[in-house]
Amino acid sequence: MTLTLKKKRSPFFSDSFFRGFEHFPTLIEKESTELFPAMNLIEDDKRYIIELAVPGFAKKEFNIDVDDKRIIITADKEEKNDYKDDLYTRKEFSYSHFQRSFILPDNVDEKSIEAKFNDGLLRLKLDKIEIDDQVHMRHIDIK
Repeated sequence: MTLTLKKKRSPFFSDSFFRGFEHFPTLIEKESTELFPAMNLIEDDKRYIIELAVPGFAKKEFNIDVDDKRIIITADKEEKNDYKDDLYTRKEFSYSHFQRSFILPDNVDEKSIEAKFNDGLLRLKLDKIEIDDQVHMRHIDIK
């Protein structure tokens, strides 16, 4: 994964969006069965795009929720194999899970978020909207 910061600072690179991201190398060094898929963030004038490399998963194994300016992406995969013979029975199983969540910038139109999955790549398109800075701040009179 390669992140390149431009002169213009994107809201996706704010502390709130990548909370915990600075510890990414530590997470990789730990031995864990939990997956942490590689991610790309792409921004242009009209949208943000999040790409997750998730080979081996199927479209039906993903769940994407948006709640209170947070997008949560989870996937669960369980495989079971039973081998039976006259002399023995062997059962094998595996379970894979991951969850990634992000705090969305204020200029994302939550209702227009689209997701596509193709060849092990999950791609989310998040359209930008114009925001009025005055809406976020208002004065409260003390009574």
